[in-house]
Amino acid sequence: MTVVLALRSSEGLVLATDSQGTAQMPGGIPVRMDTPKIDTVGDSILFAGTGAQGLGQRVKQALENNLTKLNKKLPRAKLGQEIHRLVNPIQKAAHDAFVPIPNAHEEVWGGIFCGIASDGLYLMEIDLNGGWQFHDHPPFAATGSGHAFAHLAISSVMHHDVENQSLLTAELLAYRAIENVCLASAFGVGLPVQMAVITSEGIAVRSGDELRERREIVNLWKTREVETLGSLAPSVEAPGESAGGEGLEPPE
Repeated sequence: MTVVLALRSSEGLVLATDSQGTAQMPGGIPVRMDTPKIDTVGDSILFAGTGAQGLGQRVKQALENNLTKLNKKLPRAKLGQEIHRLVNPIQKAAHDAFVPIPNAHEEVWGGIFCGIASDGLYLMEIDLNGGWQFHDHPPFAATGSGHAFAHLAISSVMHHDVENQSLLTAELLAYRAIENVCLASAFGVGLPVQMAVITSEGIAVRSGDELRERREIVNLWKTREVETLGSLAPSVEAPGESAGGEGLEPPE
């Protein structure tokens, strides 16, 4: 399984995922492995997908083979249509090639794309059924083969005013959301968090040291959260004591 989360901040877009991939050995035995899940296309597109790894590879190849049609000087409406035009035939071909034999699973793929266009940054999703849309309001999107995990990621950030936060703040929100999903899951998704950002200046894929720094800030955030809750919680009177500290008379 996979969980992908993208956020729009005041300074750029953040794309974050978990790292766990699953392969099948002969006999259908699943094997866990760490898998790079964030891809770049040229200097203006980031994407991460959910579903069959082979389809994701074909998606990247199709995009890279058509870089001239994905020029960041084009408006986002044109870029969105072009990305979908390149990806959707791959989805359809996988569907048409599926043979419904016992224990077989149809290959599917869907993804979230973050990119630069002439009229600003765009956050776009192509879902597993081939539909597509931009995500402007609310300014975030999530997907994953475990749909409940994607909803968990969204619910953990939706009360924050993400669109008006700094890029670093959005990265911390995304990091903690993906981390929470991985900690909540018994199987299917796993740490470490992967992350990349895109601004009008270009793409930056966060390195191990950068991700460790963000993890340390998130851990400090958790500590402060506990301290804040403790300071705000009202004191609870011990049973049998009134507000003035006098014991209550037992009923006759």
